[in-house]
Amino acid sequence: MAASKASKGKPDKLLAAVKVVAAKRGLAGRVMMASEKAEGGRVSTGCLALDLIMGGGLHYGRPAEFFGDYATGKSLVLLHLASEAQRAGAKVILVDSEKSYDPPFGTTLGIDNTQLIYVETMILEDVSDLIMFTVERARTDEPGRPVVLLIDSLARLIPRHRLENELEKADMHRAQILKKATERWATLFDLGQVAIAWANQQWERIPTGWQPPHLRQEQKTATSGG
Repeated sequence: MAASKASKGKPDKLLAAVKVVAAKRGLAGRVMMASEKAEGGRVSTGCLALDLIMGGGLHYGRPAEFFGDYATGKSLVLLHLASEAQRAGAKVILVDSEKSYDPPFGTTLGIDNTQLIYVETMILEDVSDLIMFTVERARTDEPGRPVVLLIDSLARLIPRHRLENELEKADMHRAQILKKATERWATLFDLGQVAIAWANQQWERIPTGWQPPHLRQEQKTATSGG
């Protein structure tokens, strides 16, 4: 038996029912027809090759991680993103855990430092809370303006318990804390035109204990946090 097709222009009864159930259960998300989902847009990285690889640049509504060895240009990519985002009219927030941002150099890249929100801290929990508050407030004050959040770098962020040397409270591994934080940041995408990108360091894993022969010969690398 052929499936019946809903007439164009008429409300979809199933969609309406799903919306009611979602509202009653407090669904943390959106329910709509796929045709209603708007294209979030993109921010150029300032590098044509990277833009092509990323499908046009940094996507609004998605996180992006730039990782690699030391001094491979990760921070420079973030600064170019800041410049391009400002040029496109977005509000840019730069979290500088490396404490390496040089305003004059940023100016040479086209960054307007009078419009750049600059945060200098190393505490992971503080960064996570600050990001949530700042983006939500920016979306409230200027609801139509895109927000681009850049973190340089994730590898430098330190959990509070480690800095305060309270080892007895270290009940969560650093990778788990980072995972929880990035999951919180992902909820910001529901607020609209929000893009998040961070730099991360790539490390060589040091084997510990006994390993099977086939693993001993492999070159293992990982980013900070897993």
